[in-house]
Amino acid sequence: MAAPELRAVLDTNVVVSAALKPHSLPAAIVSAATASHLVTGNTRHFPHQFRTIRVVTPREFFALLLERLAP
Repeated sequence: MAAPELRAVLDTNVVVSAALKPHSLPAAIVSAATASHLVTGNTRHFPHQFRTIRVVTPREFFALLLERLAP
């Protein structure tokens, strides 16, 4: 059985960080992200969740990715 789809929307500061530092955690997230979580380093300006979209930091999203990849 396939794992449930993981979706993300990346905040601009994560995308810019990825562009400036190609071997960074934000770069890995941009590489791996698809569409539905909102990933931001600025969580204080967003609700914890909006409808079905969860707002997470880059570190939290990376942890979610690792959980999905673990056997």
